[in-house]
Amino acid sequence: MGPTDEPGRNWVLVATYVTAFGLSHPLAKRIDAWPTVLAVSTLTAAASYAAADRRAAR
Repeated sequence: MGPTDEPGRNWVLVATYVTAFGLSHPLAKRIDAWPTVLAVSTLTAAASYAAADRRAAR
């Protein structure tokens, strides 16, 4: 994925990261910090892989 490949996809990823960051803080109060880091990192990595690391259909 380069800078000219679907700019909308880039904004979706940015929104995913910002949302994950925002939701991680209240979640950390409920389940503790490190489990939250693991959960949020895993979900964000999965979303990034699904959106950005797939090969484009030709």
